[in-house]
Amino acid sequence: MQNVDTLPTRRAESVARTWSLSYEQIAYIVLAALAFVLYFASLDMTPLKKGESRAALAAYRYVHAEAPGEALIAPSPTLFLAQTAAFNLLGHDEFAARVGTALAGMLLVLTPILFRRALGVERSLLMSILLLGSPVVLVSARGSSSAVWAALLAALTLWAGWRWWAERRERDAILLLIFCAGLIFLAEPGGILMALALVGALLSALVTTPAADDEDDEEEPVNRLAPLGERLRAFPWLLAGGVALFVTIAVATVFFFYPAGLTATGDLLARFVDGFVARPANTPAFFPLRVSLFYEPWFWLLAAACLVWSWRRLQMDFIGRFALAWLILGALAAIIYNGAGAEHALWLTLPLVLLVSGLAQPIFAPYDVDEAPGWARWLTALAVFALLAMASIAFQGVARSVARFGTIQLITSQADTINLIVLLIALAFMLVGYFLVRSFWESDGVPLRGAAIGLVTFACLTSLGAGWRTAVSGAGNPVDLWQRRAVSPNLNLLRASLLDLADRTTRGYTEMQLGVVTGGDPLIAWQVRDFNNALLAGDVASVRGEPVILIPAQAI
Repeated sequence: MQNVDTLPTRRAESVARTWSLSYEQIAYIVLAALAFVLYFASLDMTPLKKGESRAALAAYRYVHAEAPGEALIAPSPTLFLAQTAAFNLLGHDEFAARVGTALAGMLLVLTPILFRRALGVERSLLMSILLLGSPVVLVSARGSSSAVWAALLAALTLWAGWRWWAERRERDAILLLIFCAGLIFLAEPGGILMALALVGALLSALVTTPAADDEDDEEEPVNRLAPLGERLRAFPWLLAGGVALFVTIAVATVFFFYPAGLTATGDLLARFVDGFVARPANTPAFFPLRVSLFYEPWFWLLAAACLVWSWRRLQMDFIGRFALAWLILGALAAIIYNGAGAEHALWLTLPLVLLVSGLAQPIFAPYDVDEAPGWARWLTALAVFALLAMASIAFQGVARSVARFGTIQLITSQADTINLIVLLIALAFMLVGYFLVRSFWESDGVPLRGAAIGLVTFACLTSLGAGWRTAVSGAGNPVDLWQRRAVSPNLNLLRASLLDLADRTTRGYTEMQLGVVTGGDPLIAWQVRDFNNALLAGDVASVRGEPVILIPAQAI
């Protein structure tokens, strides 16, 4: 009778254990929800830019053979496949053109969960938070940049490589070559440099591995690359290479339905070579490095703090050495590669995030003093966040005044004097608060860890705001560093006018006769993509006699 009474209770407890969620799982669910909102909200509000329009037209003209204009070579086979699927399933608007890359950006934010066993719970979660707060990732993903696909494939290559290194399973070797081949041949020209940077960072991390105590006593030098050579000899090159080749051809040809898609792979390799000598118009030198320093200065500051912490310990783990070498090689690529754009700041963002995530260990480690409660660091972090917000607002007021008037008028202006006083007060509170918290708990760990949490939170929120402004509200601002050739949001009014004219002439069908002088500009060609009777020409003489003619102002 006792067994009969306790059986439902045991089943209820088992069900409760099955459906319970840990704090880590809840955190990732919240991050996924935030990423979904940030990457998909108002995705079709801004017009496609020139590079986006060309890629979207290549996929659209493949899906709709009756579309005006000749077939185009896709700039990225992976992006071409994603847009082809979206145009078949979701329509042919700006949302469909961008949804695939936005999904790739969302997955990139969540990829650190794959490295949970190698990095630890705290470090993986901190990496996802930093990627979510990165303006470079946000703007690139919402802008349908093929560099996001390269970054995602690079992360998956690292994951498969780590799994092969640790477990030597055949399926991991196959996945490694598939992702690596996709990074080199299917993503974008910069993917080749990304792959080279990963290989160089791995070799650098292996070579700089510190010697063990028993190795110091040996007379012969130890070969640091011996483990790598051993695994390369055990790698199933024939099987993995064959599968990777099959998958690469399948993706490039849209699962063998579009054999001409292999041309895009050859064009990708040709553009990679051209990128060393040719620089896009209106693109300054070292553009990715400038973008990274401008949009993500907090990440560089936190990376410097991580390096200082490692220097004080006189030790840096393998992941830290790998991230540092990756960052150096990424910066070198940003300097020497002329074909890089703003989105290639991802070459620096990914290693920066990996390097900064090393702060998770000192931030979330237990206190050295037992008397310090667990909420002490969080209370300190809240205070630091408030003081940073206070100081940043005052600093912006002071900086604007100095840039506008100079130091003399800054001193004589009452409003600017108030901003300067508020800035000094906030800095004084930070300094006094540090010594106060330190003396109260007699430890440097409480104020420093709380300050680090507050600084990371402040950095992510402010960087996220800058990314949203660049991607959405300020997408048409030509002054913005990212927008070297901004597209006015009023471009959508052109298509709205054409659709209104179609309602009057062809009862809503986009079949009216239309002459368009594009001059090779894909922006206008995208606006008239579904007007099947449109005549796209390079000069005015070719469209004479058409009932409706679109002519750019410079051609009149």
